[in-house]
Amino acid sequence: MIMEKVKNKYEVILGFVTLVISLSAFKQELAEIRLNLGYITITLADYFLYSVYGLCVCLYLYILEKVASETKIGSWKIFNILIWGAFIIFTSILLLPFLLIINIACAKAYTLYYKEISETGKAILGSVGILSYLFQFLIVLRIGNSIFKSKKELREEIILDEEIIELEKATKYLETEFYSHSILESYKALESHLFRKLIEKNPRFNKNNLSSSLIKSLQYGLISKEDFVKINDLKKMRNLSVHSDFKHTKEDAEKALKLVVDVLKK
Repeated sequence: MIMEKVKNKYEVILGFVTLVISLSAFKQELAEIRLNLGYITITLADYFLYSVYGLCVCLYLYILEKVASETKIGSWKIFNILIWGAFIIFTSILLLPFLLIINIACAKAYTLYYKEISETGKAILGSVGILSYLFQFLIVLRIGNSIFKSKKELREEIILDEEIIELEKATKYLETEFYSHSILESYKALESHLFRKLIEKNPRFNKNNLSSSLIKSLQYGLISKEDFVKINDLKKMRNLSVHSDFKHTKEDAEKALKLVVDVLKK
């Protein structure tokens, strides 16, 4: 299941890795193509070799983060560093050809003007290379911030939509006298609400179960101790509805819906 998600989500990376590795069949020809950057000369074979290394590290970090996200340790913030590292490596590999072209162009322009590259020239071109790599790094950070921020906002928006729909269903079931169904939807609305508030605090929080959400919500001050007790009572009513034929009363459903509305208002 997890590997299927990884395959579907990162098939672009897998495809890119396959393409680069396939070029190893032309290793001898690629080794003969030299790229003079002015301060250093590399071959295309070296470029593709280190690209493969980078992509393998990138893919490993992505898979490690994805697998961990499905477990209890998935909320650890260290995995943010892993996903950022993988993103920076992958994006840098994608942008590197453009930087190589810029560096080669600078070296060509220098040799056209000065005929040959002196030690001073190497230092100048090396500085240009470092500045271009720093500029690339800043671009990658800017893109990454934008992507991760949009992803977080979209995730919160989806959960909010679910929360609204579940609350509307709870109200509708209460009005139509399906009290057990109303309690179930009230429970789900509360669960969605707490989950949304928790990922605002920590985007890596996983929606494992209401118990873990309750403990974290109490720690973050999203609910009071009194709310904690009432929500556990709601959980018991919900379990009765799911695992038995117990018929809840109108009073039970109203109590559950009121609790959820009160928590949502905080």
